[in-house]
Amino acid sequence: MLDLACGTGRATIPLAEAGHSLIEVDIHSPMLQEAQKKAEALKLSVKWVEQDCTKLDLKVKSDFIYIVGNSFHHFLTNDEQHSFLHCVYTYLNDGGTFIVGIRFPSIEELTSTEAEEYWKSYQDSDTGFMTDVYRQLL
Repeated sequence: MLDLACGTGRATIPLAEAGHSLIEVDIHSPMLQEAQKKAEALKLSVKWVEQDCTKLDLKVKSDFIYIVGNSFHHFLTNDEQHSFLHCVYTYLNDGGTFIVGIRFPSIEELTSTEAEEYWKSYQDSDTGFMTDVYRQLL
């Protein structure tokens, strides 16, 4: 399986735990490092590849390619989307399956105020610092 724009491996880990062979691709090295830490802690074998998903250079083809977690929304222009989809076409075997996970905003998101609001907190695993994250919908 090819997991494109895999981020921190939220979809990767359960699939690897289920015994699937995975190649994870993301352009952001800190995201891949975090995903790799998770997989190593569980002693899972996953291949991690740091590449731009609009310019893939892989030596394999796959019967199953996916992009989830709303990652497709990060390809902002028609050219980026076309390049990404062309890469999928290039690396997907004939008769293979391609899954795209996208989100549709709720009416609340579309009609919310512009006020800043608390979203979540997290602790950085490397530094131990707590960070509060706020969002503002514009």
